[in-house]
Amino acid sequence: MSQEKIPVPAMTFAELKNLVKKTKDEIDALSDNLSVSETAITVTYNDFFYQKKNLIEGLLKKLMEQKDRFAHVFATEIGSTYFVTKDGQSLRFRVDRETGEIDIQQIMKNIFFTDESGFEIIKNARKLAFFSIIDHAITTTAPKIGSYPLELNSVSLYGEIVFETTPTTLTIKGSKYPNEKIQDQIFGGLHIGHQITKIF
Repeated sequence: MSQEKIPVPAMTFAELKNLVKKTKDEIDALSDNLSVSETAITVTYNDFFYQKKNLIEGLLKKLMEQKDRFAHVFATEIGSTYFVTKDGQSLRFRVDRETGEIDIQQIMKNIFFTDESGFEIIKNARKLAFFSIIDHAITTTAPKIGSYPLELNSVSLYGEIVFETTPTTLTIKGSKYPNEKIQDQIFGGLHIGHQITKIF
């Protein structure tokens, strides 16, 4: 007789935020202890980056061991790994293309997924500080192999991007600060990721 899988509690935003803060605080503490003496600086900095790498990889491993607590966990073609909570916040472990070094990015409040057409619209809009995507409907899809993650609104920034959605589109209306009108600008945090190649 097969045993039923016991459901695990979902990873909350507060819990994820605390885990990230703990790791970043440990990295900051390492940075504060760096020696600046000419004789020790090379060894000390090498040790700092080694310990920083271990802390980040330790958090990544810890979250991967709890992947069932997230709504989505996936990797992109350059190796970045995303964790998406059931409430829709996302955390990205960015991989540097040249060095392969992993770093923790800011937690984002909203995540959507788009196809190649949406990816090209946003990529080209970077040249115009993203003005051209305001009031432009962007196709949204399910999170799947071949789609592209689109993150909006860092939890660490004051302003936020305002948007409207339908079951198949996302339309950015501009950005605003609390208790102020929407502006025809993009601030608050926007990141378009590379193509998803693996879902965990």
